[in-house]
Amino acid sequence: TFSHIGYKPRALKIDSLLQLDVVVVELEENIRQLRELVVTAKQLKGRAKEYGNKKKHDLFISIRNGDRGAEVVTLIEPKGEVFLNSVSMNISNELQKEFTLLINVYSMNDSTGLPDSQLLKDQKIIRSDIEKGWLDVDLTEENLVIDGPFYVGFQWINVDESAPLVGTTIENTGKSFIRTKALGVWRKYGEWDIKAKATLYKRE
Repeated sequence: TFSHIGYKPRALKIDSLLQLDVVVVELEENIRQLRELVVTAKQLKGRAKEYGNKKKHDLFISIRNGDRGAEVVTLIEPKGEVFLNSVSMNISNELQKEFTLLINVYSMNDSTGLPDSQLLKDQKIIRSDIEKGWLDVDLTEENLVIDGPFYVGFQWINVDESAPLVGTTIENTGKSFIRTKALGVWRKYGEWDIKAKATLYKRE
């Protein structure tokens, strides 16, 4: 008897095989139609809420021109475990042409209070030509669940441009930081706060 997974077994008499120099045994496929299996994601019970700096001031400041990797971050402090839907930064694109930004999400270092480890699985590069307003970046595909404070960062990757300008408010809460080159030292952003926010889905 010859048998294999996915095929019907076949029985042959030994006498019929002894007369052959080469034995080739063909098996018939055993096709079974399985019932349909539907996989669905468990829905979070909760509500979407915006965190961060959303105040309606209309001030914009240029990040230092010419430094590759200049970056601004804002601390987001939700209570409890949250699902990160999107991040946004208020900008003004005075050059009115396409610009490129790298989006980062960092954990917060408990000792220093500064940005620490990258939380996104893949690099998130955004190209846009919007002139003014909130630049919204959808992060739902990252399936990022965060429990605790974290930083939202926007990084300039072009060497010769500082566009777009960054929306700010005249208020220093100590939640906004800047570095003028990639992997540079973080420092407080003077007397300003970056206008950036995160939309989170909070578990109830």
